[in-house]
Amino acid sequence: QRVYYPGLDDFPGRDRHRRQASGDGAVFSFELKKKTAVRRLLETVRLPIIAPSLGGVETILTHCWSMSHAAVPAA
Repeated sequence: QRVYYPGLDDFPGRDRHRRQASGDGAVFSFELKKKTAVRRLLETVRLPIIAPSLGGVETILTHCWSMSHAAVPAA
């Protein structure tokens, strides 16, 4: 549905990022429209491990809604 990455022209903080950083970086996030697509991605992805982010440098895939944000009530 949507990709968040500082290197994209429509990234909300792109201008600020360009002033503060020398490159676009290696971190991105994205939204998928359907829960079935999320489950399929989590079950089939091969490269990263699925884990909450603890600030390390390893490649991971984090599903915030079921990990770090699981206890946050819906708005």
